[in-house]
Amino acid sequence: VGSEMCIRDRHWTTNHVIEGTTNDAKGYIYLAVYNENAVAATAVYNDIYKKVNGDWRLVHRRVLIDRPSE
Repeated sequence: VGSEMCIRDRHWTTNHVIEGTTNDAKGYIYLAVYNENAVAATAVYNDIYKKVNGDWRLVHRRVLIDRPSE
């Protein structure tokens, strides 16, 4: 590539929004995929977290891809 940067796709996420109890939590993150300076797709990660041995773990992630309006 040399001195030029080769940028094709970028995956951008927003801040995590998490709500829960002392051992279980649910959260979501919005995301956008950019391709050649344009938005190629948007989606939401819906996550489930659990506390295991004192540490939080992501135990499930569902990706909901937005459909373009017609």
